[in-house]
Amino acid sequence: MRESGILMPVSSLPGPYGIGCFGKEAFKFVDFLAQAGQKIWQILPLSPTGYGDSPYQSCSAFAGNPYFIDLDALKEEGLLTAAQLKAEKWGTDPKEVDYGTLYVSRFKVLRTAYAAWRKQCTGLHGCSYYFPDDYYAFILANEEWLDDYALYMALKVANGMKNWVEWDKPYRLRDRKALAAFAASAFGGRFNGSRKESLIFQKSCNFLFTSRLFFAFLLLAVGVHRSVLV
Repeated sequence: MRESGILMPVSSLPGPYGIGCFGKEAFKFVDFLAQAGQKIWQILPLSPTGYGDSPYQSCSAFAGNPYFIDLDALKEEGLLTAAQLKAEKWGTDPKEVDYGTLYVSRFKVLRTAYAAWRKQCTGLHGCSYYFPDDYYAFILANEEWLDDYALYMALKVANGMKNWVEWDKPYRLRDRKALAAFAASAFGGRFNGSRKESLIFQKSCNFLFTSRLFFAFLLLAVGVHRSVLV
């Protein structure tokens, strides 16, 4: 049985924040596919882009692209305000993605949302911080790749975002003692230590991408309209 579909990268969807995402415009596109009798939405890789901003040059095959997190959804959850989003630059041409500008603005607002989310979790269940149960479930379900990815990104931040080949030799060669010492230093001090914050921030971004937003949209695409996302 033959079926037809459309190739539409998520980044090409319209949106007010410099790039397409899994937000309202994605839902509208699925509605359009259904109305047009299409069964397949072909997309490009959803992993973080690397040098050259190419989806085919990523530092992870499993992590989600933080650019595709719906910022309006975070606003509705009380993690961001309209004023915070309006204050950032998202590019001057709505038909083109300004990755240089996006890199600065997107991660700034995501860190702001992360700080608000952490504040919401303060003092829950008698703990200094207690994140939602589905966050811990996500961490456990994806620990085979997520721990290494978060550690890699924390190391990259600690090394000024340099290419890993420019890091100190023990980190380049994945020396177990060096990596363990780095991770221990992240979790051995206060909660607001920059290394620990970097690790949890990376995990929380993937939690937001995968658990809350992407799969909610995927259920709509596959279940309601019986479309296939490939």
